[in-house]
Amino acid sequence: MKTRCKGIALISVLLVVVVGTVLAVRMITTQSLSTIRAGTQSINMQAREYALGGEELARQILGEDMRSTESASWDHLGEPWANPNLSFEFENGEVSLQIIDLQGLINLNAVTERQNSRTSRWLRTYIDDLQVDSAFQDRIIDWVDSDNATRGLGAEEYDYLALARPFRPADGPITDISELRLLLDMTPEIFELLNGGLTGLFLGNVIVDVPLSDTYFVVAHFHMVMGIAPVQVVFAAIYHWFPLMTGRMYNETLGQLHFWFTFLGSYLIYFPMHYIGLIGVPRRYYEMGQTEALYTQSAADLNIFITLTALVTGFAQIFFFINMFWSRKYGVPAEKNPWKANSLEWRTPSMPPGHGNFGKELPVVYRWPYDFNVPGSKDDFVPQDVPNSDVELAEGYEGTEIKAERT
Repeated sequence: MKTRCKGIALISVLLVVVVGTVLAVRMITTQSLSTIRAGTQSINMQAREYALGGEELARQILGEDMRSTESASWDHLGEPWANPNLSFEFENGEVSLQIIDLQGLINLNAVTERQNSRTSRWLRTYIDDLQVDSAFQDRIIDWVDSDNATRGLGAEEYDYLALARPFRPADGPITDISELRLLLDMTPEIFELLNGGLTGLFLGNVIVDVPLSDTYFVVAHFHMVMGIAPVQVVFAAIYHWFPLMTGRMYNETLGQLHFWFTFLGSYLIYFPMHYIGLIGVPRRYYEMGQTEALYTQSAADLNIFITLTALVTGFAQIFFFINMFWSRKYGVPAEKNPWKANSLEWRTPSMPPGHGNFGKELPVVYRWPYDFNVPGSKDDFVPQDVPNSDVELAEGYEGTEIKAERT
């Protein structure tokens, strides 16, 4: 009986010790979490006060700018408020401050179904001027809104989930311009066209055009749109019709070297130039003089980078001239219509074409020049002057007739 009592007493003591240990660990853990939580709240309160201090500093800078007689006429990016390096330090860190004038930007998140809204009109006009598919305006709306109702030619969640690499649209505000790359049927060419041309929207706003006028921003915008796009189209046309004009193929390696040096070099020249214009550096000045407020060290470094890149890109055009002159004499003889194009210039009896192109008899045209992928045809390539009865049929279409109207 005594042995049993001693066993019960031992178990009771162990139970009390276990319960006490659990309670002690619980109390220590709770106290530790409370300490961490209090420290975090203190840090958050300090961060909030520092942020409010940054806002107050911005108010003072803008107030001084408003009271200044030098900036009474207009604002520009050379004034103190536009300095991108505004900051103040404190014990454990630093607060950086940047004041941005949002009146010169188009808020894509404000594009709505209402076609008469100001933002919608601006975007629609811009897309029409670029001759880009107007469906992208509907797709921007569908990307931003939270529902799954498709607007016009837009695209919703089920359209993106049906892609080879499915993903879900944001269904929320656009946080970065790069999100436009994810829009349905968006190609790199359309994105670069929108991205380059979007800089013109800044200059189309009177409030922003005044401070950006006669700065490097204008130079960058003009050459980005009128330099990169048309000049490279001319290069592409020369490469495309070179076999037709000479009867020989150009050297593909030299052609690719010329393309990549020109394409990448152009963007490495003019993208940094936008920043130089935004900080207020004027164009058409051969010497900046004592203007450290505008011509900062970062602008000077970028200017050196732009100059070196321009020299490399300029010298790279030697690939083009060597390719043209060498291939004109020593290039591989070109086969007829090497690109499998449908247009009539590739249907001449000889390459390069002789006088009169087609001789005495002009070709008979059975379809328009861009009618690729004709239903029932074995090949995607069907020239304009091939009669419907002579088109080789695909498997399963035997006995059917190719339908194409004569133009």
